Amino acid sequence: MNSLKTSIVILTYNKLEYTKVCIDSIRKFTEPGTYELIVVDNNSTDGSVEWIKAQNDIIPILNSENLGFPKGCNQGIEVSTGENILLLNNDTIVTPNWLENLSTALYSSSNIGAVGAITNSCANYQAINVALNDFNEIIEFALRNNISNEKLWEERLRLIGFCLLIKKEVINKIGFLDEIFTPGNFEDDDYSFRIRKAGYKLLLCNDTFIYHFGHTSFKENSGFGSLLTKNRLKFEHKWELDPYYIANIDIGIKYAIGEERDSKFRLLEIGCSGGATLLNIKNNFQNAELYGIEKCENAVTGNEAFAKIIIGNENVVNRFEERYFDYIIFKYEHHNLNTLKKLKSVLNDTGKIIIRADKDLDNIEKLINLTIYENGLEIDKTIEDGLGKLYVLNNKKHDIKNYEELYLKLENGEEIYNENILSVFKDIMSGKINLNDFIKEICQNTTNKLYNLNLLAICAYNNRFYDYVIPFLEKALEFDFYNKDTLINLCNILYNFEEYTLAQDYLNRLKDDEYDEELISLRQSINHKLYTKKEPKFLIRRIENNIELEESIERLLQLLSSGEIDIQSVVEIIEKDIIKKEEVLNIIAISAYQNNLYDYILPFLEKAYSINDKNKDTVYNLSYILHLVGEDEIALRYLEKYSEEDNDIKELIRDIKE
Repeated sequence: MNSLKTSIVILTYNKLEYTKVCIDSIRKFTEPGTYELIVVDNNSTDGSVEWIKAQNDIIPILNSENLGFPKGCNQGIEVSTGENILLLNNDTIVTPNWLENLSTALYSSSNIGAVGAITNSCANYQAINVALNDFNEIIEFALRNNISNEKLWEERLRLIGFCLLIKKEVINKIGFLDEIFTPGNFEDDDYSFRIRKAGYKLLLCNDTFIYHFGHTSFKENSGFGSLLTKNRLKFEHKWELDPYYIANIDIGIKYAIGEERDSKFRLLEIGCSGGATLLNIKNNFQNAELYGIEKCENAVTGNEAFAKIIIGNENVVNRFEERYFDYIIFKYEHHNLNTLKKLKSVLNDTGKIIIRADKDLDNIEKLINLTIYENGLEIDKTIEDGLGKLYVLNNKKHDIKNYEELYLKLENGEEIYNENILSVFKDIMSGKINLNDFIKEICQNTTNKLYNLNLLAICAYNNRFYDYVIPFLEKALEFDFYNKDTLINLCNILYNFEEYTLAQDYLNRLKDDEYDEELISLRQSINHKLYTKKEPKFLIRRIENNIELEESIERLLQLLSSGEIDIQSVVEIIEKDIIKKEEVLNIIAISAYQNNLYDYILPFLEKAYSINDKNKDTVYNLSYILHLVGEDEIALRYLEKYSEEDNDIKELIRDIKE
């Protein structure tokens, strides 16, 4: 492996201190003679050019103007002499074994075209949640992590270009980066797609960690700034499909699959796009037999060995045998729940249907409850994440004839199936019976009231009939105010409703027992949630007061990205508790921009503008972003409304009009 030379191509535009740290780390942690270092400078003005010229081990390319990222990379590739090309951001720190591990993965098979590393700050699920405070901690972590292990490689549909190792033969076959994406962004989406269309695979190497800084301002980074929707539209025009549609991973699906990693099962995804979610499932369940149905032929390269993808709509399921699949996945949109009956025909008796519902959909829970009941299904569990909710549905197995039979089963301690209770809740929801009357009947017709009321509360919760949960438990508390089972059930449900303070109040009625693991675990979970609920406010106040700014912003963005908090929660904290509202909103928006978290940028800037439309930074940043996404008319409207004389504003107006 060491006989192959790698040409490391780094672009610079100012930020000399970052460049020095990056190149020093390459010199320290890369075997001499295995690489050449090519630095392409895009007309820096901070001394970078002079420093680059003074280095004996750098092949310099010094541009007299800022040519952008794709063009600069291509310049470096053109002069390279290595068998491999490594595109590397200058705001990174490479680590022990980094290049050896990447090279091992790249040459593990002839059909591997490119590989990438994991890091602490990156989109595309290439970042891991790790807190590293200084250089020593970075290196110590990397020494533990960077041990070559093929079990830690996973195939991907897309790799981010901050650290991308590519075989030269691949570049010779598919060509250079497409310069239509100048000054940068989506060129790595485009290149990933082209590599796969040429028949090669992409690997993400979890056994290779490098550090990534991030965080600069829009204006300072405008030469390399992401063009967001503008370049997204260029990609769409080139390939006739949205880049996000091809390669976005629904990470929550793997958690909804209740299987061991070595389990064998058949799974079908309706509307699988390019197959990114199916590939993620394959990476986690190697023995799974995967199928996809996709209506957009352009999204599929034909080289997806991880799954059999069929072009068509949901009617294609008729090609499969009855009861063929253990899992079926589809996304709820435009009332497509009427396809459930069709999908159920190819679902085996113990199979599950997983429905993805966006978080902004209203009244979907009641709609799902009614629809699945009619189609002989029931909700097994739900998972909530940053994208919305996942509903995992089971086949129903038994029916109950009347309420008297239910009372008798409860009284005799017989097993009560979930669908038995569901039929009663459906009657309550439709107004056929009254909830309070039903509770009264339960208390009158059964002996073990506490147990039965708790059982019904749990069934109501599991079937998403939230309005019925607390009444059952409140009635149980009337019989025994300090009953441990009732209090723990109530606390668990309040915990799941995110009513952590109230849950803690009820739990405090119970004495601590050092041998009661359930009680200890619940108390710890509630205390943790109470802390994490306060954490966003704590972080935002630190941002306002410039206390450990980088770390505070990074953690806040992690909370947003993971779905632990949402935009509205952040805005509410800023409105209620922060004095420098516009400044903080702008800082968060800028940081989101630099971390490619595009969905968060405009909401924060628009909020800042609604608070104060005279704030120059807000007007500039908002207009700049609107310009980048092609909304020049709206951007000019904001700029021309700004009444103060300002050179930056005037310059941006000129740039847009040109």
